[in-house]
This record gives sequence, C-alpha cells and structure tokens, in this order.
Amino acid sequence: DGLKTLAAALQAAEAAATAGDAARFFQANSAFRNCWLGAVENDRLSQTIARFADHVLVVRLKTLSHQPTQAVIVAGMR
Repeated sequence: DGLKTLAAALQAAEAAATAGDAARFFQANSAFRNCWLGAVENDRLSQTIARFADHVLVVRLKTLSHQPTQAVIVAGMR
C-alpha cells in the first residue's frame, strides 16, 4: 500500500510539474515525503526529520515553485 501511495504521489508531482502547477506540485511532494517518513522504521530518525521540516518550509516554498528545480525533485523522487 505504501508503494502505491508513493507511486501516486510521484505521478501527481510529474503531472503538476508538466502543467507548471506549483501548488499541486507542493502537495504531491508533501504527500510523497509524508508517506516516505511513515515507512522509516527508525522512529528517532523519522522524528528528527519531521522536526526540521518546519525549518526548511520557507526554502521548500521557494524551490518547489521553480519549474527547473521541479524536474530535479521529480528525478530524486523516482
């Protein structure tokens, strides 16, 4: 089920990047990240990553709206 969720989030991110829809791309990227974090078996690692998510939100908002960067992010999600 987790792999299906990751695949759906990746597909949504690809579609949003193609359409130039930064808001949809941000949502898809967040869904992918949240699913991935949910699968991390090391609770301490998962909690640490989640704790720093707030700190990088401003950076994510700027970078996820930049179309050339979206292609790099989608490649990393694959």
